[in-house]
Amino acid sequence: MMSFFGDCFRGACGIEQDDPPAEEGPGQPVMVSITEEPKPGPSSQCDGGDRRRGRGEGDIIIDGIAKLDTIEEEPGGGGDGDNPQQGKPKPTQPLVTLEVDRTKENVRTIAEKIMTTCTKLNGKFFDEDFPVGPTALFKNKEKAEKEDKKGQGLDAVKMWLRPGKIIHRDQDGGHFGHDFSIIRDQMGCDVRQGQLGDCWFLSCLGLLSRRKELLDKIVVTKKVNAAGVYVISLFHEGKFRDVLIDDQLPCNEYRSLCFGKANRMQLYVPLIEKARAKLAGSYEALIGGGLSDAMLSLTGFPCTDYILKEDFSDEEKEGIWQILSESANSRFLIAAGTKAEDKKMENLGLKPKHAYGVVKVCDKWGPRLILFENPCGDSVWKGDWHNYSWTWGVNMRKAYRPFMNKSGVFYMCFDDVVKYFVQFSICQLGENHPAE
Repeated sequence: MMSFFGDCFRGACGIEQDDPPAEEGPGQPVMVSITEEPKPGPSSQCDGGDRRRGRGEGDIIIDGIAKLDTIEEEPGGGGDGDNPQQGKPKPTQPLVTLEVDRTKENVRTIAEKIMTTCTKLNGKFFDEDFPVGPTALFKNKEKAEKEDKKGQGLDAVKMWLRPGKIIHRDQDGGHFGHDFSIIRDQMGCDVRQGQLGDCWFLSCLGLLSRRKELLDKIVVTKKVNAAGVYVISLFHEGKFRDVLIDDQLPCNEYRSLCFGKANRMQLYVPLIEKARAKLAGSYEALIGGGLSDAMLSLTGFPCTDYILKEDFSDEEKEGIWQILSESANSRFLIAAGTKAEDKKMENLGLKPKHAYGVVKVCDKWGPRLILFENPCGDSVWKGDWHNYSWTWGVNMRKAYRPFMNKSGVFYMCFDDVVKYFVQFSICQLGENHPAE
C-alpha cells in the first residue's frame, strides 16, 4: 500500500495520472535555442520567454549552428518583460539554434557544447523541450481551470526569472550575500516548500541536503553559470537519467521563487524540482505523490513503506520502533506522512496529509523520541516534548538540543507518532551508489 502526500491528495481528488513522457530516444535530434544577450538599454532586462515561435521551418543548419532568426513579441498587456505570458513589446532578439544528436552525444556533452556556444555569443540557453509558461505549469491548462487546479499554487506564478533577477529572502527574514550558489557548506536542512503541493518530494530532498555525498550525485552542474544551462541526474524508469534544464524559474509578483527554494541563496532545490517536473511533464504533475517514489527518484535505492495504525498492539509498536531504530543506525533515509484531516492533530501543529523528514530516532535517555523536519518550515508540534516543553530536563535538553529557534524542526514521542502518522517510508541506502 502506498499513500500519497501533498496539499492535494492525488487519489482522493481524482487527479489523473498521465503516461510518463517518452524517453528521448536514439536518432532524435534536438534543437536547442540560444539567444544573444540583449544590449544594455531600456529593455536589457528582458531575457525570458517562450522562444519556440522564434524558429521557422526555413532555418538553415550549417555546422550545427542555425542562421540568426528574430523573435517578434506577441502583443499583450504591459507586464514585466520576463513574463512570457504578459507580452510587453520588446525589440527583436536574434535566435540561434544548435543541433545535437543523442546517438553520438550524451546530455553532459551537449550541456558543455551549449555552454561553450553561449559563452562565445554572450547568450542565454532556452530549453525548448520544457518551455516556460502554461505548458510547463499544467498537464492540461483548460482542464486544470475547470477543476480549479490553478488554486493549488500554480496561479501564484506571474513570471519566470533567472537567478540574477530573483529577489531572495530566507524564511527567517535574513539575507545571505548577494549572489546565488548551487550548494553551500552543509548547515542542516535548508529546503523549503513553496506554494506547490510537492511536500512528498521536498521532504525527501531535505533528507538528502543533510547528506552532501548523496546530493552531489544528482547535482551534476556544481557552479552557477551565465549561460543558464544545468544538468540534474535523477533515477527514472529503471536508470539514472541526466536531465538538461535552463535556469528560468517560476516566480511571483514580488520576483521571489513560488515553489521549492533553499535558504542561504542556494539553487539546488528549484533546479532539482524543475528537473523532476520536466520528467513528469509539468509542475502540476508534482502535486501529491508517494514518499517511496521521491526517494527512489533521488537515490535510485529501493524503498519500503510501513503502515501505522492508532490501534497497534504493544508488540506491533515495538516491531515498528525496532525497524526505525535499526534504519536510523544504518543511516537509511526515513520520511513519514500524517493522516487525513484531524482537528486535534491540526491544533497540535501537524498538517494533514503532509510529508515530514525524519532526522533522528532517539531513546538513549529512556523516552522514545523522533526528530521531524517540516519542509514548509511554518509549523511545529505543540504537544508533549515540543521545543519549549518543561518535559525536557536539563540533561536531556543538553543532549538533544530541541531546536527552539529553528522553524519546522521538532521532536515527538513515539506514541504520538503512531497516533497521528499513517506511514513511514524507508530508503535502504547501500554501500555503492546505483549510478556508479
